Amino acid sequence: MSHHDHRLPEVPRTYVGESASIRALRTAFEPLFFVRLEHERDFGVDGNVELLRYNPESGKTLATNRRAYFQLKHSSSPSYLGDGSVTFALQINNINYLADSQPALYLLYLADKDLLLFRWWHEIHSDLLLSHPGW
Repeated sequence: MSHHDHRLPEVPRTYVGESASIRALRTAFEPLFFVRLEHERDFGVDGNVELLRYNPESGKTLATNRRAYFQLKHSSSPSYLGDGSVTFALQINNINYLADSQPALYLLYLADKDLLLFRWWHEIHSDLLLSHPGW
């Protein structure tokens, strides 16, 4: 370590986790989907993925405008349940926000396993209605 290291800015762990989750997202979805990230003042939508269709007759890839909005999360130390599933807290206002951008999904990158998980918004919403009526 250089004696000048104390003069350099430290990269927050969240930046490292965010970069890793974006790489995992692109690896999982491309080239079958086009990934768009929100870069300005998002309120709970990190981007969208658009289904692409390959036309073998023309050799062209076509945009379909079939999209899903997503919220991308990451965790370097996730909480595992006894059955091996993962628990991750979501903010109610974000669940409400995504209600108006159907279809929508949540993506969770687990750094310890280099694994990207997803759940559709409507599945989470249905679980909430069953477990917490009138929430």
